[in-house]
Amino acid sequence: MRRIVSVADGIAGRGGRAIALQAELGDIASIQRLFDAAQQAFGAPDIVVVNAGVVVIKPARPFNPLRHRDQGGH
Repeated sequence: MRRIVSVADGIAGRGGRAIALQAELGDIASIQRLFDAAQQAFGAPDIVVVNAGVVVIKPARPFNPLRHRDQGGH
């Protein structure tokens, strides 16, 4: 988390706006806290890019994060 804070501080130090946030994307409550903090700092998002990897090895079907979490996903 220190590196994330350092990057956010560097952006702010150059006149940009940034906050350092961390969330467990397999936990719905954690995701909600992430969005709440971002919205409080910047307002409603125009776009969201999620750069997180999820490895699920099973037959292809629609992905359900709650099902993934209940099967030991993080």
